[in-house]
Amino acid sequence: MTIFDRSVSVTDHVWDAIIGVKGHVNLNANWYLPYYFDIGAGGSDLTLQAMAGVGYRFDWGDVLLIYRHLHYDYGSDFPNSDMDVSGPLLGAKFRF
Repeated sequence: MTIFDRSVSVTDHVWDAIIGVKGHVNLNANWYLPYYFDIGAGGSDLTLQAMAGVGYRFDWGDVLLIYRHLHYDYGSDFPNSDMDVSGPLLGAKFRF
């Protein structure tokens, strides 16, 4: 016999139109500053994403240290109407 026999399922879809810009600024042959920004709306009231950091190029690929912020404002029709996620990233890009 199970004491906690519960099931919750919520399904919904949000479609947004998004416009953004992505690029990098070269500091020298190896160091660069990557950036990304987008903003959108539609099914949600507002979606926003921003990323900036520093990268170093090696022969095999790149190592990046980035800070990223993601914001969603779904509007009052959703139980959790706002969501913010931020934090640093350490990553690598490989070239083949």
